[in-house]
Amino acid sequence: MNVRKVARIVLGVVALSACAQSAAEESAPLSIEARIPLGAVKGRIDHLAIDVAHQRLFVAELGNDSVGVVDLAQRSVARNLTALDEPQGIAYMPASDTLYVANGGDGSLRSFQGAELAPVASIEVGSDADNVRIDQDRKQIYVGHGKGAIAVRYAYAQLGKMYVFGAAGPNNFDCSGLTMMAWKQAGVSLPHNAAQQYQRTAHVTKAQLQPGDLVYYNGFGHVGLYIGNGQIIHASRSGQPVAVRGLLSPIAYSRPG
Repeated sequence: MNVRKVARIVLGVVALSACAQSAAEESAPLSIEARIPLGAVKGRIDHLAIDVAHQRLFVAELGNDSVGVVDLAQRSVARNLTALDEPQGIAYMPASDTLYVANGGDGSLRSFQGAELAPVASIEVGSDADNVRIDQDRKQIYVGHGKGAIAVRYAYAQLGKMYVFGAAGPNNFDCSGLTMMAWKQAGVSLPHNAAQQYQRTAHVTKAQLQPGDLVYYNGFGHVGLYIGNGQIIHASRSGQPVAVRGLLSPIAYSRPG
């Protein structure tokens, strides 16, 4: 049965003038500015992307095999990109005015360009293509797929949970507990120890990094999960939550599975 979904868009979040607000305004809670009906959307809504310059929001409608294009200025759905195959990850590159959509069903990365979002290309990247990240400076696109995508998806779901030494979920994690449980979701067994995870996985270089790979620090005393675009998700230390941070200066890299 179709479920009528409503996008709750807080337009002020994307306004460049937000940086000029007073400290009091910045600390105020977000409020709903508009409710934009998306129509009859089946199943779940997956990732979102935004084109600030043209005031377009892109919504991956996985169950409909479509991407909704929302006109934020008009607060309505402008059109739908159809005939996709379980669209999941989605990202927009302003420099080329290109939308990239990862399709979990057929493992493709499809691109659409310009005001009309004309189809440009379809590239096979692998099974369960999911998270898409763009390095705007290098004009490079990272697509998580297969087991790595499953591990990344799990790690994202743990953001904000607090570090506890020796913990491996569901409410707390230490560094190797997080990576161990992330890869467990993909059917890969890892030990609960950063150094041992490196010993039991395939070693790769920085240039070969893919989303889902493991990144090591501090004499193999710390490990994080690479998510693309020069970033990792990790459980760092006591008193800190699971969080996203830059790659910084790892000592080694490896790939489970």
